[in-house]
Amino acid sequence: MRPILCLIGCVVFTGVCSAQTKVAVQNGTTLLANCAHAAHDDVDPTAPMPQEDGFCYGYILGVDDASGRQHCRPEGTILVQNVRVVVKWVKDHPERLHERADRLILQAFNNAFPCKVH
Repeated sequence: MRPILCLIGCVVFTGVCSAQTKVAVQNGTTLLANCAHAAHDDVDPTAPMPQEDGFCYGYILGVDDASGRQHCRPEGTILVQNVRVVVKWVKDHPERLHERADRLILQAFNNAFPCKVH
């Protein structure tokens, strides 16, 4: 009986892991779909974050953190502003929707917040 329970647990656990992996692969099209609500002008940055926006915020913050912040975002920039920058840039470049979302996010930040060369 115990081996059967272990086998069932492995199958269920593997299914959950593979479902999570499919969500992690993003391109410009899926990024826009996931971030459409989070970037609306009526989003109150002081209100609690709706659960459906969590993926968008988390994904953009994760890419930003993993990049080592190769851009020069000014102090005081808030999360919803960063999401709006990304969504606007991706919408303005529909020819790149097929590209990986992480690259598009970094490009949007580099364009919006370039570092000044002295």
